[in-house]
Amino acid sequence: MAEPDSEHSIHVLLLPNPSQGHINPILQFGKRLAAHRGVRCTLAVTRFVLGQSGGGGAVHAWAGLVEAPLVGDEKPLELPGLPAGLRPRDLPTFLTDPDDRAYLDLLVNQFAGLDTADHVLVNSFYELQPQSQDSGPNTSYGFHLCTPLTATTRAWLDARPVRSVVYVSFGSLAKPDRVQMAEMAEGLYSSGKAFLWVVRASEISKVPENLADKAKERGLIVTWNPQLEVSAHPAVGCFVTHCGWNSAMEGMGAGVPMVAMPQWSDQTMNAKYIEDVWQVGVRVRPDERGVVRKEEVERCVREVGRGAWSACKTLPIGRRRPGGACAKVAAPTRTS
Repeated sequence: MAEPDSEHSIHVLLLPNPSQGHINPILQFGKRLAAHRGVRCTLAVTRFVLGQSGGGGAVHAWAGLVEAPLVGDEKPLELPGLPAGLRPRDLPTFLTDPDDRAYLDLLVNQFAGLDTADHVLVNSFYELQPQSQDSGPNTSYGFHLCTPLTATTRAWLDARPVRSVVYVSFGSLAKPDRVQMAEMAEGLYSSGKAFLWVVRASEISKVPENLADKAKERGLIVTWNPQLEVSAHPAVGCFVTHCGWNSAMEGMGAGVPMVAMPQWSDQTMNAKYIEDVWQVGVRVRPDERGVVRKEEVERCVREVGRGAWSACKTLPIGRRRPGGACAKVAAPTRTS
């Protein structure tokens, strides 16, 4: 970026999509711009979005390459720029669920004027998606909209061996029901691993009451964590994620193998990338009722932690951890 002279300044207005998951990437982008002399940035967000504690496929619908909803069609789908052999379970829910039509329309409308834009910036990098342009490494620039890691959580992580902790987070919007939360709790406990589980204050009542007594020092439940800081901690060796794009990028950047547990929207597509394309994690298999049972949670966590992983040399992702960057897993055992 060219440096403006002292008599001229550039004021950049940053308008993220009104959803919390879009704020942090554009904030980091703004801080990179503001590091240049003569550049000022203003981030405009609503109080409602700040008070809340969701992509791939929409552009294909906008371009007329796919017609939603895709229901009952098991024939593999081929779309430009996306992995080959896509099945309905791999597609964003707004392309397969008739009840998501309003959300699809919202996303498609965001691409109005795309063909007249001078430049399009993508929060990815070339080696992950060769069809996209590199937007730079995922890096923290010294300040955040939220508070840093608490002393209690840091001390708990510092006391754990390297790559021994399972970090669990389902983002700022997903709301698993009580049955799913109970299965997750039992699966984490049965894995025998130490776990740090982020459960929003609004969802904490769904956690089984006896979990704290059972897990004792092996488990820690918090209502919020700075994810970049946590995933980069040496003690974290597995990330159970809802597969939001930010979370996938942060897990990759920190070199943490993932258990992919997509909830909705583009997260199903991101899970496809995590397991089959990038090969940096395993994807859970829900039962016929759509519930990921405790045995499946335990299986996936153990799959990541039992030594089947080796250093991944193919993806140059920013800072690399001792013992390897991202991890590449052998083909996971698939269940129906």
